[in-house]
Amino acid sequence: MPPIKTSSAKAKGRRFQQWIRTQLIEVLGLSPTDVTSRPMGSGGEDLIFGDASRKVFPYSVEAKHRQSYEGLYQAYQQAVDNAPADTEPVFVVRTNRQEPLAVIAFGHFLHLVRTRHGS
Repeated sequence: MPPIKTSSAKAKGRRFQQWIRTQLIEVLGLSPTDVTSRPMGSGGEDLIFGDASRKVFPYSVEAKHRQSYEGLYQAYQQAVDNAPADTEPVFVVRTNRQEPLAVIAFGHFLHLVRTRHGS
């Protein structure tokens, strides 16, 4: 299989970012004007949340959609480095024909489990 063109790869990444944005807006009832997808190649977090949306979703999103994936820890570290204060970094990854995954720190995962189970 020939390598994917850079423009096609960027389009795939842009569509994935916009898909994540749409899912968060629909599931959490966020205002579409309060969540924007950062242009490809820009520095910082991939989705930009306004104050109202950040209160509902205190996470910083780093998204990558690739043909195959290596470098999980490096990508998660990018999410950590780009996360504004008072947000939890989440790295969302998808490879071809696979379900997207959300990667968070295990300590935060345990916090979510404790909160859900009232411990």
